[in-house]
Amino acid sequence: MFAGGENTGIPQAVQVDQPYDSLDLMPTLLELTGAASDGRPGAELSQKGFRPLTGRVIQEVLES
Repeated sequence: MFAGGENTGIPQAVQVDQPYDSLDLMPTLLELTGAASDGRPGAELSQKGFRPLTGRVIQEVLES
């Protein structure tokens, strides 16, 4: 379950059809903030030592 204000870009009342786990949370949050793309950290995070993230991006949350 995600919750956020109207400026978060998180859509309301979205049905998620497949199961996700806690490893999928961070790639999704970084994607929502623009700090990652397809689970790969952007340049700024890569410079700080971030590597490709293990989890999947929750696509239903991004499709708005």
